[in-house]
Amino acid sequence: MPNGLLWGNHSAKRVDDCTSCGARGYGFGYQYHLSNRTELYVFYSRVDNAANSAIGIGGVDPSAPGKDPSGYGMGIATQF
Repeated sequence: MPNGLLWGNHSAKRVDDCTSCGARGYGFGYQYHLSNRTELYVFYSRVDNAANSAIGIGGVDPSAPGKDPSGYGMGIATQF
């Protein structure tokens, strides 16, 4: 088993019948395996909304269209 995993992602949304309604998002993170069942993790995510878009992160929407939410997290996860 490798000790760590670096990952990244990118997404985009385009709406054909709306002006300035698209959004782009990206995220990256790292997981470090302490054992077969336990890992440390850290990540960062951001959404760049167009003027009329209000796409959120993790089920939390921005307060107004055009705002660009971001989020980060870190922790330890284990499987029982």
